[in-house]
Amino acid sequence: FAGNRPSREAYLAIDKLYSGFVYSTVSGARLRPKTPGGSSKEEEDVYTVVELLDAAAMLNQLEALYDLPISQFLPLEACDSEARQLKRLWDLSALIDSFMIPSHSQNWREVDLPALRQRVDELIGQVQEAVKGAPIDWPIVTGLESAVRDLSISLMLMQAFKDPSIRERHWKHLARTTSALIESDGEPTFAEMLRLKLHLHVEEIQAIVARARKEAVIEETLVLTDSVW
Repeated sequence: FAGNRPSREAYLAIDKLYSGFVYSTVSGARLRPKTPGGSSKEEEDVYTVVELLDAAAMLNQLEALYDLPISQFLPLEACDSEARQLKRLWDLSALIDSFMIPSHSQNWREVDLPALRQRVDELIGQVQEAVKGAPIDWPIVTGLESAVRDLSISLMLMQAFKDPSIRERHWKHLARTTSALIESDGEPTFAEMLRLKLHLHVEEIQAIVARARKEAVIEETLVLTDSVW
């Protein structure tokens, strides 16, 4: 999604937070956990959420053992909850990408667009549920919501453009509308159709399809009239 970190980078960041692994400040390569007294120039001290939660649990056990007031670690618990939710959101992002990829190289007319849109609409519900309680300023939140919504709209418009009344002139009109180069002598792939960002031109594309259908009716009428005369 535009403006969001790539999934791999996001997963590495979450992994760093939880696993205790550190990363090279130069190459970003994953390194072994830092050991006490470690002196590698590429290592850095890291306290993971898991380590802090374990330490907090141990402290609470000692407090209970000595009948002391039990300490609360609300910021740490909030961090743990947010990190887990962030991981779920990126899992959903990866799921959306993975089920779309197999269709990318196909001729767009061969893709089962209604079935694909039904799956996307199901994902919209999953996204709405997954983002509940998440900070609204997380880019992954706005990115997921807009991605599935825009994808559903684009699939709807692609299906509309499969109308048999669509002619080459309508493809040229679509190219002008989307400011894209569309080869009129070949069929674009599904990925190429997605790159047109049809969701940004809903009214214009619906108008093209409506005009094409009216023109088809006129053409049929002219053919019938010509055959009668």
